[in-house]
Amino acid sequence: MEVIKYMPNRHTPWLGQGRRIEYMKHYLCIEDGETFITEALDADDARENAAIWNGQVIRELDEEESVKHLSDDGKSYYKLKGNQDG
Repeated sequence: MEVIKYMPNRHTPWLGQGRRIEYMKHYLCIEDGETFITEALDADDARENAAIWNGQVIRELDEEESVKHLSDDGKSYYKLKGNQDG
């Protein structure tokens, strides 16, 4: 029997090979002074995603920061707390 596992407070579902649903987490990353956000299953996955862009993971965003907002011109953004440099 296939198991469906729900992880609350995460917004993007991902159906794994074991047919269970996992939710992506959001990670703040930096590359050459520019910050960006990547979605990943865990910290190791986030490091791999950041490495594609020659970047590094700063930290995982909490639930409140993980909410995507839309500006008046239709561009999306995230509201981050405190110092972005860690």
